[in-house]
Amino acid sequence: VNARSALNLSGDMIQVFSGTCGSLTPVGCGQDAVNLTGLSIGSSYFVRVYSAGANGSDAIAGPANPTATAFNIAVTPAGSTVVSSSRMNEVYLQTNLASENMTSDPWEITYGPDNFLWVTEAKGYRVFRMNPNTGARTTVLDISSSSTFLSPADTSFNMRYEIGINNPQGGLAGLAIHPKFMDATAPQNYVYVAYVYQYNYALAGNNGTFYTNRIVRFTYNTVSGKLESPVSLCDTLPGSNDHNSQRMIIAPVAGTNYLFYAQGDMGAGQFSNQYRSQKAQDSASYEGKILRFNLLPDGDAGSLDRWIPNDNPYNASLGKQSAVWAIGIRNNQTINASGFAPYKDPLFSAYAQSQATVNYIWKNNPGNGSWPSEGWSGLDLYTHPLIPGWKNSLIACSLKWGRLVKMKLNNAGTSVVRTYGYDTVSYFGGQNRFRDLAISPDGKDLFVVMDRSTTSSGPSNANPVVPACPGCVQKYTFLGYADAAGKSSI
Repeated sequence: VNARSALNLSGDMIQVFSGTCGSLTPVGCGQDAVNLTGLSIGSSYFVRVYSAGANGSDAIAGPANPTATAFNIAVTPAGSTVVSSSRMNEVYLQTNLASENMTSDPWEITYGPDNFLWVTEAKGYRVFRMNPNTGARTTVLDISSSSTFLSPADTSFNMRYEIGINNPQGGLAGLAIHPKFMDATAPQNYVYVAYVYQYNYALAGNNGTFYTNRIVRFTYNTVSGKLESPVSLCDTLPGSNDHNSQRMIIAPVAGTNYLFYAQGDMGAGQFSNQYRSQKAQDSASYEGKILRFNLLPDGDAGSLDRWIPNDNPYNASLGKQSAVWAIGIRNNQTINASGFAPYKDPLFSAYAQSQATVNYIWKNNPGNGSWPSEGWSGLDLYTHPLIPGWKNSLIACSLKWGRLVKMKLNNAGTSVVRTYGYDTVSYFGGQNRFRDLAISPDGKDLFVVMDRSTTSSGPSNANPVVPACPGCVQKYTFLGYADAAGKSSI
């Protein structure tokens, strides 16, 4: 239980019951936390939270009374598992912060400046703020279609389609946090969220399925613990049922931080979008691009132009404000900038070729153009010296084989350095689909989120992966090496 101060001062107590209302049987009791065994999957349990201390209060919690008896309940798996991984004999402590199906297709996981994990639910259209040690979480945003989470004036920002009928790739996906979030002297408590906003229509004959996507800035209310006051940075992003991408990062250019957004090519040239126009190399279109936005509005007129930097590279040639920063992107699920240049679409380098060659590849070889793919989704740069040999390594998530893949970079960050003769080292392989990862500031903990779905689209439908831990959030803590009779010497 995560209780506010009135309960904490009095000593918050928890009691858990089985049975039914009117016929309850106690199964556990304790202060702050209760460890239970022998629970039955599918059964309902009742939780009582109370305090009999002198500081207890019956007041209703809210912005005007944040210290009243409000609380959150987190249910997490007991215990952790020591796992050995990779040919380097590294040993990690594996902990489930969120068990099976506790999240609805988590997409993004970010370690925030507030030392909490921020997790987006692609299909649930919620954002969680999660304790990285206990897994206790609070819902800081819910923009599902019928949600009343936002104020009545802002419910127009809720998603506008039925996900059970029109289910795109992604959903509420990308998230980035302002570098001065919760800053002690000049806080900028902004969180940027990208999501598929509404379904428009589908054209017959595999000519495309069309959605509208959005990028929205929310403000974190430190009293209520919720995201509010939405402002659109872009509300006309092209969307599709395939290749929306939706990854976001904040990175500096010439000393100024900007928001970069990965906009996929809409799956043009394959499956139900086989005959959709391919616009990845058309600078006038936002499809198949990296887009760049201001973190704060500039002085331009209009509600949207003010979010587009005046020195974006295609403004002059197009004769208007354009968010386009880089062209020729297929389905960018991996974007990172942290000390090195941004890494863009490492799997799909075909767009470096001529437009005619690109069109031929994707029209005649749908899927990955007959290229083998790891199905990378999520990329981070490990810069800490804690784990020997890891500093300045790219860490990628793989939707195939449920693993992390490490690639050691040279000092300039321009090429991969082999590790004992291999260009990659794999970790935690299993029957899961790793969607994204985050790294703790001290370099000791790795966090991953896992799909609930069995496939993404296209050829993966023929080889579905039934996840062993669907919708899980897992933490891997580095312990040392299994180099002394199979046990870590650290």
